[in-house]
Amino acid sequence: MTELTQWFGEHQQWIMLAIALLAFFESLALVGIVIPGVALLFAAAVAAGSASINLWGVLVAGFLGAILGDGLSFLLGRYSHEKVVQLPPFNKHPEWITKGEDFFQKYGIASIVIGRFIGPIRPVMPLVAGMLEMPAIRFYSINILSALAWSPFYLLPGYFIGTAAETQQLVQQQHFLLLAGILFISWITSACVIFYQKRLHNDKQRINTAFFLFVISTIFIICIYLLTKNGYLTSIDAWGLKTFTALHLPFLDVFFVAITLLGYWLPMAIWATAITLSLVLQRHFTLAGIWISATFVGQFSISWLKNATAIPRPSVVQQPPTSFSFPSGHTAITIVFMGTLLLLAKNRLSPQTYKWGIFASTLICVLVACSRLYLGVHWISDIVAGACVGIAILALFYGLLQQKNIQRYTQKSATPKSLLIATIVGILCAYIFAVIPSFEVNKAHYQLLESTTTTLPVTMHNE
Repeated sequence: MTELTQWFGEHQQWIMLAIALLAFFESLALVGIVIPGVALLFAAAVAAGSASINLWGVLVAGFLGAILGDGLSFLLGRYSHEKVVQLPPFNKHPEWITKGEDFFQKYGIASIVIGRFIGPIRPVMPLVAGMLEMPAIRFYSINILSALAWSPFYLLPGYFIGTAAETQQLVQQQHFLLLAGILFISWITSACVIFYQKRLHNDKQRINTAFFLFVISTIFIICIYLLTKNGYLTSIDAWGLKTFTALHLPFLDVFFVAITLLGYWLPMAIWATAITLSLVLQRHFTLAGIWISATFVGQFSISWLKNATAIPRPSVVQQPPTSFSFPSGHTAITIVFMGTLLLLAKNRLSPQTYKWGIFASTLICVLVACSRLYLGVHWISDIVAGACVGIAILALFYGLLQQKNIQRYTQKSATPKSLLIATIVGILCAYIFAVIPSFEVNKAHYQLLESTTTTLPVTMHNE
């Protein structure tokens, strides 16, 4: 593998083509099973990062190769499946096709998405989808959407490692602690939510819990504001700012900027619109009203609190956001979005899926919150207050959904699959039309000032 990476380094003009071809063959039935595609893609991505090849070009190359490989596999299954199953390795391992068919029958459309990320069945699922005569339009739609997620999932780790090695800025112990902290906070939070929800057996208990969470969150917001305004949290906030800004690496800059830009108003509006259209098309008008209401309440509350508290942001980046700092709007609105989606789909989720849904949602919220601290545009107190705002709004709508006169209109929850697809489509459209076109400009805004590492020029929030 080292020799291959070295060869790529000596022949940089071939890296993009190699990534496209490797993604193609990794996705192609027959070939993808026998070649170590993941390892080869990793080596090519490391070389691309070391050569500072444009990241978006690398991702596009992987994306195109993946959809072409899966697309050809689908056509082989549709029109030549009798010949394909007689070729090696399928003639010696017919159980691979059988397992693929069972997986497809069990998970349906989701099997195409899931299969992309599971090595043993990855090259088989498009072939099986063709053999079982899945509608071509449906397959290619899912194929394209899942490839948009597959390309960064497989290529970004190698690319970032290559970038870090080239700039001689290696991952240190603090970065592993950051990763461990993100995972631990996500796990412990989701575990507490699941543990407590198991003890809510009727509507009265749920309404009381919602009221309790709303009141406690509101009290926390007020206390954090008063402590911040009077300077009691200044040392903690300054320590947090210094700690997170010391973690900067080029590949982490790209990652956290890509995460944080999703929280801007236009990407979030695109995501919210996709969910709204999905609910309206399913004729879940009450749920659509709740979703729209939660979105507007969240945005209005954040805007009002920022203007009312008027706490300045840290001044450690080239061009900080123009709005005030308290509370973190990104943190609050992400919690509102992820929590409301879970509430809308809860009744149709199995207990196990619901647990994973809570963990995944919590992880996304923690990543967004960390992105604001890492980029140096929020204090720790802002993040905690933002989390409290998000929880308070969620508690409000959770209690609303427990009311008898509301429940009769919401007895049939939205299908989790439709909300998941709408979320994927919404986020992808947000990145394609809002995030990527302005990515480099916004990335430059978040660059640390040259004097930050030595003098840490911050505008303290109690001034």
